[in-house]
Amino acid sequence: WVSARQAGVQLSTEQAVDGSLLCSLRFTQVELAPAQLLAVGSTAQAALSRTNEVARIIQSAELVGIAERALALTRDYLCTRTQFGKPIGSFQALQHRLVDGLIQVELAAACLREGLAAVNSPDAGAQLWASTASRLKSRCAFAACEMTRMAIQLHGAIGTTNEYDIGLYFKRAMTLSSRWGNPA
Repeated sequence: WVSARQAGVQLSTEQAVDGSLLCSLRFTQVELAPAQLLAVGSTAQAALSRTNEVARIIQSAELVGIAERALALTRDYLCTRTQFGKPIGSFQALQHRLVDGLIQVELAAACLREGLAAVNSPDAGAQLWASTASRLKSRCAFAACEMTRMAIQLHGAIGTTNEYDIGLYFKRAMTLSSRWGNPA
């Protein structure tokens, strides 16, 4: 462990495409930055693995939230945007697309609920945590990316602007889906 604020350590931040911050820690003078050893060997590996699994599960929950919000925004948009004198949500082809998105969102939400129940059981071992975290991340990232892509298509040009929330949800879904393991 090394404090980011002590001499010999330089912290720089930059903004990611989704608006979140990315940080880099650089050791400018190692002798001025004493470290404290927290763990070694299998203990360190187990702690790092569990931390990564927890991060993927937390990301999965955020990705489900993104997918749900993108679905709600798109549904509202289809009900209020008119073309040819009626809401575009009345067109069957767009209804079918929205149902496809709903299916992805529901699958991801169900997977998340089942996964959280599994890892919260008293007999959840390291292997269950690892497989559950990967499964949740894969399913939820896929659903969020599919739903936000579809939302942008159904919103048309307005969906790609930073002034409209759906584009921001898309960027966040793409960013989260690539951190700590992608859906593949």
